[in-house]
Amino acid sequence: MPVHDVLRRKLNLKRQKAFCKKLMQQQIDAGGRVLFEHPSPSCYWDDPDFGRWCDELYSFVMHMCCFDLHVPAHGDKPKRLIRKSTCLLCTHADMCSLRQKCPGASHPDHREHRQVSGSEPTIGQVSTHAGRYTPEFVRAVLDTAPRFCNPSDACNVPLMIASCPIKRCLRL
Repeated sequence: MPVHDVLRRKLNLKRQKAFCKKLMQQQIDAGGRVLFEHPSPSCYWDDPDFGRWCDELYSFVMHMCCFDLHVPAHGDKPKRLIRKSTCLLCTHADMCSLRQKCPGASHPDHREHRQVSGSEPTIGQVSTHAGRYTPEFVRAVLDTAPRFCNPSDACNVPLMIASCPIKRCLRL
């Protein structure tokens, strides 16, 4: 990859982080709800502000296979779950219901997982497919939001910051 492309990507990442941090701080200052998710090995978690929030708020690792992230069955290959270790940062204890970890080999559906690399005939690039929220995850996130809130009180409206555009995630 040419040097100018690497520098452009680094600048975009820096801007994206700054935007996320500003938006999160505004929501926290207003007493609102924040849920931030990013893959566990991400450089976001090395950022000093995110590190401070991880200490002050609720942060944990969960696995997306628990929310049915998978490669669909194709031909003689069965459906294969994708574990995808993801770190969540939340402002409220009730959002910790999203803390679900893969049961591993003790559960027959979780004995083996598809890696987030390569491609599959039915979905294309596995990494692109794994970057989308499953309906099960979206439903679980929405279930953490207060059912009834005062529409004039913007602090009660849940805020979800996605690291990439949300596509088809609200098709429940």
